[in-house]
Amino acid sequence: MTSGEIERKLVLEIMSAWSIQYVEDLVAKNASRVDLDLLVQELMSLEQGLRVEGRVAEAAVAKFHIEFIGEFRPLLAADQSAKSAGRDAYSSTVDAKSRLSMELEAAELSERGELDTALAVLQRADDIPVPEPEAIPRVAWLRMRIAHELREARRCREALTVLDGAQFYGGSGGRIALMAHVTRLRIHFHRLRGLILDDIGAYDQARASFGVALDAARANRDREAECQSYTDLAASYGKSGRGREELREFRRVLSIVEAMGSRRGMVSALNNLGNAYESLGDDSAASSCFRRALELMEELGAMGISAVIAQIGLGHIEQRNGRDAEAFECYQQAMIQLLATSEDDIPKGLIMLLPLIQDLDEGSQGLLEMVKIYREALGSKYDGDWNLRMAFVIAQAKELQKDNHFEEAIRILWELMREVEQNVSDVHLKMMVTTKLVNTLLAWTGYPEAMQDAFEILWNARCHLVNNFMDGSIYGAELVDIPAQMQQHRIIYDKLIELLVDHGPVLRLPDPSSHLELAFNLHEEYKTQTGGASIGPRTPATFHELRDYLRAHPDAARCAYLSYYCGFSETTAFIYIPETDQLAAVRTPLSERALKEASERLRRTFDGDQEAFPPLGPLPVRRPWRRSLTFFESLAPGMLAALPYATGRELLCIAADGPIHDLPLHALPLPEDGRALVTQHAIVQVGSATALLKLAGQPPARAGSKAYAAGVAAREDIDPNRLERDVELLVHDRDWQVTQDTGPRATVDAAIAGLSQSSIGHLAGHGWFDTVEPMDSGVFLAYKGERPTKYPYTVEVRTRLDHLLTARRLAREGLRLDLLTLRACSTARRDAYSAGYLEGIVHALLHSGIRSIVATLWDVDDASSRRLYTDFYRHLWGGANSLGKPPWQALWHAQRAMLEHPTEPWESHPYHWAALTLFGIWRDT
Repeated sequence: MTSGEIERKLVLEIMSAWSIQYVEDLVAKNASRVDLDLLVQELMSLEQGLRVEGRVAEAAVAKFHIEFIGEFRPLLAADQSAKSAGRDAYSSTVDAKSRLSMELEAAELSERGELDTALAVLQRADDIPVPEPEAIPRVAWLRMRIAHELREARRCREALTVLDGAQFYGGSGGRIALMAHVTRLRIHFHRLRGLILDDIGAYDQARASFGVALDAARANRDREAECQSYTDLAASYGKSGRGREELREFRRVLSIVEAMGSRRGMVSALNNLGNAYESLGDDSAASSCFRRALELMEELGAMGISAVIAQIGLGHIEQRNGRDAEAFECYQQAMIQLLATSEDDIPKGLIMLLPLIQDLDEGSQGLLEMVKIYREALGSKYDGDWNLRMAFVIAQAKELQKDNHFEEAIRILWELMREVEQNVSDVHLKMMVTTKLVNTLLAWTGYPEAMQDAFEILWNARCHLVNNFMDGSIYGAELVDIPAQMQQHRIIYDKLIELLVDHGPVLRLPDPSSHLELAFNLHEEYKTQTGGASIGPRTPATFHELRDYLRAHPDAARCAYLSYYCGFSETTAFIYIPETDQLAAVRTPLSERALKEASERLRRTFDGDQEAFPPLGPLPVRRPWRRSLTFFESLAPGMLAALPYATGRELLCIAADGPIHDLPLHALPLPEDGRALVTQHAIVQVGSATALLKLAGQPPARAGSKAYAAGVAAREDIDPNRLERDVELLVHDRDWQVTQDTGPRATVDAAIAGLSQSSIGHLAGHGWFDTVEPMDSGVFLAYKGERPTKYPYTVEVRTRLDHLLTARRLAREGLRLDLLTLRACSTARRDAYSAGYLEGIVHALLHSGIRSIVATLWDVDDASSRRLYTDFYRHLWGGANSLGKPPWQALWHAQRAMLEHPTEPWESHPYHWAALTLFGIWRDT
């Protein structure tokens, strides 16, 4: 190209780039053949032309890049001066120039693929100090280039070591901190460090790095870098299973780019948001995001990789819902639109498409042929892209499997897995290859040892994970976020439990336990590590420990222990009968997604949905049958498949999992006669065997015969007595000393003081579930002599928290209570998209040491809930001629009484009697 043509072409690439990191790479790679003065002139000319045309936003982008290149030039100049200093002979003189020469040599070696040589040069450079502060950012920039190449080669541990050698953390004082290009460099440095930590699964540390980058971007008022840092943060939440947080941050990104007026930025943000919605099961919102992204791309007059991503997202939704013909159309459009992308983006599109195309029932062969054409066109680029090569190997194995060439398919997958184990740190890739190999083995009916081989692969992967927990590290990084790591390896547990339950008797097991006991221990291990609040490894209870506890329990002859495990496609129910010492397991085709959808639909049915269009109000209290519960009742055959083993047992101790926590199992219809489950069985939610044994190991409160009640109505309530007279519920037994705070006296501090002096507590008020931060959920009480509002959205957050006794505060106080009852709305609601952290009030309180809790699964009616609690306490205390009953029996009698003998006809509906649930220890023993 002639002088000026190169610069003009580069200007077009710069203006179409969304990432400032991409612009930096473009300029750095072309610095030797581009006249930077001419490049800036071309950008200035473009800026002026755009302003004349009235395209102010695009002109501002051009001006931004002019300023960026001006600030970036000192780093490029450092490269040139180091090159001219000579790179073949290294002086022993300890000065900045020799250090920079070595750093530059290492960077160039890494970009040529000579990574080991580059690392050897860096090791020598580390012995030379950097005497001048101005050289620190130059060293950091060169280290980033080397770390980037190492990350591309999947050598993440070494990439982190290289970055750590730059000593470029936080803010530094003096004039360096005032230089805009150094601040930008710090942003990119910490973003890269965070991405590498993300790759190896050190998610907490990664988010800390993204946080540093975010702070630097804000301080520099760099909205684009701020947006990128939020994007990294959101993606990290998604990788670690924090769907709620991922969605929140991607929403924030969209609002930022909308304020910036960047339509290209909006396309990327919409695609990310669509993927977040899809992962949470909201197909409607996801489709809306993807379609809006495509509309914006059409308005911009260019499709590119963003259009490919949107079409793939739409196709995946169609495919998952069984509409393969529609999915084929979307994937075909994505393949066509790959033609409009840059050559560097084609592998990215192919990597996303290949796994989805293979699972299409129709049309997959034609699309795979198109993929092969792209592969041949890429030529040598294919061999250099490890991710793309891996995707093609997996696709090749799939084709061999379809043609019944299992032996060859397994051979190439074995080779791929060994290569991954040696060279790759990314947990997602490890799990994908492991799963493909295991599934191929299980499909090979002609090989007798296939199932045993699959089991051993899975078992070894599980043992490797557990050993890393014991060591406190994984893939070379300090292990902090154990729940996220467990979720990354969830497919391992799914497959192991499936094999043990369905084929255990024919497998050679690694220990003398029975196949069902081993499956039980695995499901308990997974639930314990992903469902608690403490930091660091947690020791799960074993089946033998649970059996010893239940067989010695006073209720051994009348109870059954039922524990669920929600897999991706099936649910496993373990049931143990202490009296007969019988353990059984039943697998049912209820997927986690189906259960989550039922849970969300039930919440909307009862509580309404103000964010829906049109808004849906709460269930009519006196006409609850106006909304059908058929969708919920249809779960009964699957959820109650293990019930025949519990015949004759009054009490079911339920260890729920995932969305099952939110379902009123006691309202499911019995298979034989359609009556509610509660007519034959009482229900107590125990969390897990580990949680149950932890609670059982804590002594009773020993606060004497003291009970405490606090209740406050909202200032909008017409009759405050409906909530402020609950102390009357607790006075059935004259031997108990009952104190109370009601109305304006029932403040947060007063309630804490009263509960701390009692063994039984009762709180009545309006409940609040915070969907953004579940630990800020709680019960509204008074503050400085004022009642709370029942419309918390109308007040600022600080005012709301003043009136709120939150799960966070209750857990922090470490209250010792035998029983706490919460007569408020949705006090047992939890965050369905949080993993490994406290998810709501009940979860927090059980971890803090309260032994038993009665709480509500949805927003309750004042009148029917008061009657239910009245009956509960009457049975709990007993009377002059009868002894009190344990909590499980007291609640069971109260619920059956409302169901079978309602005061009003509508009270027999599950909405009125099924909301109350007992959690924790079911009796004081």
